Formats: sequence, structure tokens, C-alpha cells
Amino acid sequence: MEAGAGFKVKRIRFLGREVPILLQNEFGPCALLGIANALLLRNSVTLSSDHGSVSVETVATLIADRLLETNGEAASRGDETGLQLRKTLDDAIALLPELERGLDVNVRFSGGFEYTPALTVFDLVDVALVHGWIVDPDDVAAPAVDNTGYNQLVEKIVSEGAAQAADFLDRTASQLTYYGLSQIHSKLRERQLAVLYRNLHFSTLFKYDGKVYVLVTDLGYRDEATVVWECLDDVDGDTEFVDAHFRARPPAP
Repeated sequence: MEAGAGFKVKRIRFLGREVPILLQNEFGPCALLGIANALLLRNSVTLSSDHGSVSVETVATLIADRLLETNGEAASRGDETGLQLRKTLDDAIALLPELERGLDVNVRFSGGFEYTPALTVFDLVDVALVHGWIVDPDDVAAPAVDNTGYNQLVEKIVSEGAAQAADFLDRTASQLTYYGLSQIHSKLRERQLAVLYRNLHFSTLFKYDGKVYVLVTDLGYRDEATVVWECLDDVDGDTEFVDAHFRARPPAP
């Protein structure tokens, strides 16, 4: 594994304990960051308290160790299932450093994603990957959009015109619909950690007291104790920041 740009570390309070979280580097909120922060908050992996920054290699190794810890026994069986799981683990571990730069994801507008081998990383560490770019069944574009993926829909627009499908993409350029937002809120369990895919970004989510929050990983907020989470309650970004105790950030003087 080759070291990349690495990640700065911010320490926050989370449910009564201090937790180091990783902040974005030049590649933004990447899949590696989203997974690592979910595991750190869940206490499934740990970082030494004296880390001010960590390399991509270190983060990938932490996740690889977690993959082996939770799946290694099953993968060590000599039967066909065990051998297949071992190959899946090997492929997932080899992929980890690449998750810093990007991950090929194709959303389905009815919810979920088209399968790619890279998505098995989320399954193997038991971190749900969700998105909110979901068409409302009552939307006029639903017949043209539902049960298709983004790539399929673009091909359909190019080859057939498909005005309603093109209009849907224009209206939902934020890649989050109010229907999709409601689906995220209803499907996440209380105090569940997950990863949100939106606009090529992978952000750590947490549901607390019935609300869903996005972990703030912008480097500019590293020293802002009052900015830890952002409420996920609007599709156009009109949201508010809260602190580690989920209290609203005081208004600027």
C-alpha cells in the first residue's frame, strides 16, 4: 500500500468519549474517509491519541485489519464459500488505497446501487452505504426514472430524448430529493452510523434523537468545537451546524 496525501485529525466528543476523526484532504470526502470515520466513531478501529495526522497507508491498514478480524475465521474455511470469501477479502483489501481518490458508484433512482465489487468493502465492515437521490413514486417522471440507474438514464436521454427523465435530473441536481431524504430518515436506526453518497462525496452519517446528521470533515473547521455535525434536513443546503452534543451552533455576534 502506498501512502497518499494523508488526513489531518480532529478530536471530538461522541456519546461520552473522545474520538479522533479524519478530515478531508485534497480529494474531498472520499470513500476511505467515510468508512474510516464510521469505524472510528463505532470504536471498531482506534487511533493513538497523539496522532495529528495519519497517512492513507495507516488508514487502509486499520480498515484491512478490521476486515480480517471480522471475516477472517469464515474466510479460513477450506470449503468453496470460505475460498470465495478469502478472494473477496483479498480484492477488498487491495482496493482500499484507491478509495482515497474515487469509487465508481451508480445509484438506482428507486434506492440502492448497482452492484460493483468495490461496494463489498462496505458490506464486509458492516457499514451501510445510502443515498437520497430517489424518485418520489408520485413524481411525474417516476415511470421514466424508477428502476433505472444513473448511467442507464443518461443513455436513455441521449438515445431517446426522454424529456421527463432529463427534467428529473435538472430538478434534482443536488442529488437529494425530499422523498429520498425521508427514506434515509426512516431506514436508519436510532444511533446507526452509515455513509452517505452524494455528488461523488462519501460522508459519515449518524441518526440521533430521530434526526440525521452528517459529520463535518472540512479542514477549515478543525479548530471549531461548535461545528461537528450538520443536520441533514434540506435538499438545497439550507441546514445548520451543531456541536458534539448536537446543540445548535450559537449565532455569530
